[in-house]
Amino acid sequence: MPKSLFTTLLALLLLASVLPVGVVGLVSVSEGVSRLSRGAHELAYERTVRLAGEASWLLKEPGRLADVELGDAHFSRLTEDDQRAVIAHLLERRSEIAAVGLLDARPQRLADRFVSRSGTPAEAFADHAGLAMALGKSGRMSLVGSPRLVGEAWLAPLAIVLAQGSEARFAVLEIALPGLDKLLREGAGAHVRALVVDRAGRLVAAPPLAGARGGVDLSSRPSVAMALGTPAARSAEVPAADGPVVAAWTPIPGTEWMLVTEEPSENALAGVVSLQRALVVAVALALLAAVGLSAYFARRILRPLRVLSQKALELAQGQFGVQAEVPGMGEIARLAEVFNYMSQQMLAYDGETRRLYQGLEEGYLQTMLALASVIDSKDSYTLGHSQRVGEWAAAIGGEMNLPDLQVRHLLYGGILHDVGKIGVVEPILCKRSRLTEEEMDAMKGHPVIGASIIAGVGFLKPVVPAVRHHHERWDGSGYPDRLKGEEIPLIARIVGVADVWDACTSIRPYQKAMPAEQALEVMLKFQGTQLDPKVVEALERVVRKKQAKGELVSAGDGGAGTLPSSSASSP
Repeated sequence: MPKSLFTTLLALLLLASVLPVGVVGLVSVSEGVSRLSRGAHELAYERTVRLAGEASWLLKEPGRLADVELGDAHFSRLTEDDQRAVIAHLLERRSEIAAVGLLDARPQRLADRFVSRSGTPAEAFADHAGLAMALGKSGRMSLVGSPRLVGEAWLAPLAIVLAQGSEARFAVLEIALPGLDKLLREGAGAHVRALVVDRAGRLVAAPPLAGARGGVDLSSRPSVAMALGTPAARSAEVPAADGPVVAAWTPIPGTEWMLVTEEPSENALAGVVSLQRALVVAVALALLAAVGLSAYFARRILRPLRVLSQKALELAQGQFGVQAEVPGMGEIARLAEVFNYMSQQMLAYDGETRRLYQGLEEGYLQTMLALASVIDSKDSYTLGHSQRVGEWAAAIGGEMNLPDLQVRHLLYGGILHDVGKIGVVEPILCKRSRLTEEEMDAMKGHPVIGASIIAGVGFLKPVVPAVRHHHERWDGSGYPDRLKGEEIPLIARIVGVADVWDACTSIRPYQKAMPAEQALEVMLKFQGTQLDPKVVEALERVVRKKQAKGELVSAGDGGAGTLPSSSASSP
């Protein structure tokens, strides 16, 4: 796709998507600010009314229980001692009730029917007597007066009318306010501060408020002053020390208290910010859609070329026969057909070349086997030795999870490991008695001779280390270069282990062929001194697997021949 066309298409898509979103966003923000502001005030009011109802229920719940137990006719006929016992039992069952006193038209008789576990003297209830009696003219149950601090607990008086008329009876309960504090803290919601004040603006209950507790005068606080000045339930935005707040207030039903809530304006009006963020997201999505759409059309045109390019790269990497799937009838599709035909032809040529190479390699292998047979045939005891070493070396390499090419190199290395003996004179090579020091030196030269023989053959270069170093020892006492440990090439270490194994399990002039178990004991003995421990472990696994399959792993007859200490590295 031409660059100018791509740029034009992208600009049109951006214009078509961003402009409508921007206009709608601006209109929505201007209209939404007003609506969201009104909604924030309505939400604050509804939240405050709900919370006031829950507070009323929470505060009066102990009173309802007391009304049931102390207001029935049976209780009124009990003796004063029995009545005190019933009241004490009520305090035991309800931890939020701190004290209970019974009143009648003669408040001075309060001390006769008063039970407290908070240490409150009966005289302290005398202040509530008049309020409780006045309640009988206007309602059934109400919180009266202000809370007071007893120890570390704030207690609020709750008056209950138990009976009216000439036999008027009242109950005054002191209830603890932790439950109200918890309701204000958890029920108001995040970022919302809720307080309960009395008609004079004194604090009754609230979550921690700058160290203030019950009785503190909050009448000068803007939200409280607004609530006291307009007691009808409503809400408004008022100033505060830490920024403007949306305040709402309403009386708590059945009490002389007012519930006031405050929420920072930035939180209450967070919807406006959310709307602005939504607009940014919408514009961003529109931009992404425009860019994505442009990219989609560009890819529609460029995809066939990319497919051809990728397949051409795979073909160059040797994946002959790879096909490029390009649907359609255009020029690029016809080009793909030509490419596919070329790839199939190259696959056919590659197959023919591989067959020729495999035939050539097979010819080389047969030549190597023939050469190894010539060397082995000079000594009847070593006939077939080279081929067996190659097979064992390949088996060990497979057990060690080496790549197929390295396993093939192990096969070649095992077959050719003694090819240098062709340069050793036959009297030394076939001698049955112990070699002299000069003869041993001549015999030890066969690895170097063999390496020089195959070094000029290109595909055998990876095998040269196996031929030169298969007599090196793990502890560095081998020859010809006295390499040590992992300095010895892995292919040489494996061929060396296979060579020793075949020497142990074959008939030699100085020993009978060993059974597999005895041969393994010898191999383990040389492990870590003459032989690589990991390679010996791999050999043992190969032997065990062959035994499990019932395959012959030893040419021995079960004789108890012994292997001289020099046999593991014998020339």
